[in-house]
Amino acid sequence: MPTLDAPPGGALLSGANLQGADVRAADLSGANLRGAYLGGADFSSTIYDEYTQWDETFVPSQVGAILREKSKSQKPRLSLFSWLGLRIL
Repeated sequence: MPTLDAPPGGALLSGANLQGADVRAADLSGANLRGAYLGGADFSSTIYDEYTQWDETFVPSQVGAILREKSKSQKPRLSLFSWLGLRIL
């Protein structure tokens, strides 16, 4: 299983395939995740902020549940999901 250790303040992961990746406790603050595929990725304790870019990111339901829990205190930009009505509730 691949492991991701993103440098603080801006990992460029645009279009990356993170299927099954272990992203636990990675700091994705300011990271560019546009167009990334997050199927099966483990986002336990992952840090992100309002500058983390999620536009056009494929988020399956199990990852969406984790992001939803985190979004109570930290708000990732999911504007494209909202616009398309694809937000996972």
